[in-house]
Amino acid sequence: EDAYGEVGRALSYYPDNEIAVILYSNQQFQDVTDAPGWSGGIYDGKIRIPIGGIEHETPGLRRLLLHEYTHAVVRAITPRRVPTWLNEGLAQYFEGREMDSHQKEMLRQLAQAGKVPALVELEGSFMGLNGLQANYAYLLSMSAVRHMVDRYGMYRVKMVLEELSAGRDSSRAIDNALMISLQEFELGWKRSLE
Repeated sequence: EDAYGEVGRALSYYPDNEIAVILYSNQQFQDVTDAPGWSGGIYDGKIRIPIGGIEHETPGLRRLLLHEYTHAVVRAITPRRVPTWLNEGLAQYFEGREMDSHQKEMLRQLAQAGKVPALVELEGSFMGLNGLQANYAYLLSMSAVRHMVDRYGMYRVKMVLEELSAGRDSSRAIDNALMISLQEFELGWKRSLE
C-alpha cells in the first residue's frame, strides 16, 4: 500500500487491478524463477520475492517491494517494451537507492575517459549479465534516470513512458517528452558525471 501511494503520486498513475505478490524461500525463488543469483526479485506479471525467513517488514524488504512494484506500474503505463535502463533506473529511484562516493568516483573517471556506454547498449535485458556486469548496468541506469528526474522532472519522465506506450522508440520518446534528442540527453548526463 505504501508503494501504491508513493509511486502512484509521483507518476500520477494507480493501477486498476490488484498486483499479486508471492513470497518465496530463497531456494523456491531460484527453482521457480530461474533468476540469476544477483537478482533480488522478479516482476513477470506478479511480484516474486525471496524473503529468506523474514517474518516482518524490514527496510530491505520495503526497498525490494518498492523496486518490483515500480516495474508493475511501468508495465501498466507502458505495456510495450521499455528500455531496461529506464525501467531499472526508475525502480532504483523509487526504492530510494543512492550512489555512494566510490560509485560516483568510478562513474566520474569513466565519464572523463569517455568510457560510459551509450544508453542504447543498456536497452536489452540484464538477465544474461554476471554479477559485476549487472552491478555496472544498474549503476548506469540509476545515474541516467536520476539525471533525467533532477533535470527534467518526474512529469517529463512519465511523458517518456507515455510516448513509449504510444509506440515510439526510445529516441523519439525522449525527443518528444524532454524536447531534446537522445544524444543531447546522453551528453548532458555524461557531463553531469564528470
